[in-house]
Amino acid sequence: MSDQLTSEFWVSAHVRQCHLLNMPAFIVRRGDRERGSILVKVNRFRDGCALYQPQSDMDGARFWMSLTGDSLVDESKVDEMIKKRLGYDDDLWVVEIEDQHGTHEFDAPIRHF
Repeated sequence: MSDQLTSEFWVSAHVRQCHLLNMPAFIVRRGDRERGSILVKVNRFRDGCALYQPQSDMDGARFWMSLTGDSLVDESKVDEMIKKRLGYDDDLWVVEIEDQHGTHEFDAPIRHF
């Protein structure tokens, strides 16, 4: 995540923030408390899902990389991507956010690759 925040702290704070905005959010899988990688699944239900992970660029600026490109995809595809990642990353955190209204925001910009 960053040099100051542990993975557990960021996940807990983000889930809490979602709840304050009346947006259901769940920790689906707990990873390494200090340095575990984080995946965030944003479920827009009928519209589809997106999957994100935090990254830093060459200058150290944080951003969220969309692993599903610039459009929403079927939930089963996102679940398969998570399952594949869990196959080799035992320290992974997985958070799911139920965003029926498309209002979820991250703490850094999103980049689509």
